Amino acid sequence: MGFFKRNFFAGVIAGIALTVVVGIGSLALIGYLMIRGGGFDFSPVPTLPEVGNLRSYGEPNASWRVNGLDGKTVRLGDLRGQPVFVNIWASWCGPCVAEMPAIGRLYAELHGQGVAFLVVSEEDVDTVRKFVKRENLAFPVYVSKDGLPPELDSSGIPATFILDGGGRVVFKRIGPAQWDAEPVRNFLLALRSAPLSTVTPDE
Repeated sequence: MGFFKRNFFAGVIAGIALTVVVGIGSLALIGYLMIRGGGFDFSPVPTLPEVGNLRSYGEPNASWRVNGLDGKTVRLGDLRGQPVFVNIWASWCGPCVAEMPAIGRLYAELHGQGVAFLVVSEEDVDTVRKFVKRENLAFPVYVSKDGLPPELDSSGIPATFILDGGGRVVFKRIGPAQWDAEPVRNFLLALRSAPLSTVTPDE
């Protein structure tokens, strides 16, 4: 009887230990896939305003500049007349990395249709270049050496802003999202032809 009890309790303990190990392993795998932008996507579809009833969250300075990895400089003012999708990220930010594939798909669909993209990091160029190569990103990535305009600054990253053709921020979000969702595509495409009068200026 004692032998049976000893083996029974040993089996229970072994079962509990196995369950704990499997649970930890599963969580680690999910976390890894999220960071690597893998098959798990827990990012929600963002709620976007109606194009005919937009609110302005300010107008970043048109002289704000970002540098491409090819050394070319882009001024925000150069993009006037078209919607601009701005994403602020960092290579060490897991949620930032997790949403990159969705941004890549959105870029692939819209970059030739009058929508501009600024995917911007404040890290050094070498760090960003290594990240882009490792992740095999198929869209242009920029580095901001002069900081961010107040209108594009936030309490956390990833932070995403959408500007209208007049250079005004009409949407902002902190946190990852499913940026290639149909509502996002429709919003950006509709914003191309939205009259500036549909935007309520800051009070």
